[in-house]
Amino acid sequence: MRDIYSLHVTTINPRQVSPYEELANAIVLQAVEDYKAVRAGRIPTISEEDQVNLKPDIVIKRLIAEKKDLIRFFKSKDFSIYTDLNPQFLLEKLDSMKIARWKPRFIYVEWDAELCKQELVKQNMSYSDISRLTKIRSNIISNCLRKKFVKQSIAKKMEEALGVLLIKKEWGK
Repeated sequence: MRDIYSLHVTTINPRQVSPYEELANAIVLQAVEDYKAVRAGRIPTISEEDQVNLKPDIVIKRLIAEKKDLIRFFKSKDFSIYTDLNPQFLLEKLDSMKIARWKPRFIYVEWDAELCKQELVKQNMSYSDISRLTKIRSNIISNCLRKKFVKQSIAKKMEEALGVLLIKKEWGK
């Protein structure tokens, strides 16, 4: 029986491992990485921006569902086709590992894009004008004005430049 660390295939000659074995190893390794992500509080099937913008209770429900799906995969016949690793042993090893909590790289906020657009018109400012004030590229400003959620740093700079409150809700702290 192999242990968790023998999942990594290291060969000098890549022809020693068949493409099917490489694919099977990649599937198992991806499931292991997804399981670690779930344990760290990260939903592996959605982007960081989308997760930060979810309400905490929804994140918890999604994490529980993801973990159940992964455990179901590890205990399935498919898993035993991909590897001869004992699924119970693997889960015990993964659960005993210390894994740091996931933290988003950025804090996203819900903001009032419509108010921002109105203020730009009211103050007779173009995208290039606001870009010079905030040091944010005009194409990023244009994209942000079409979104409900933006990076907190962008919203703060726009608030400072326009002199109005644009941030509605802050999540992900």
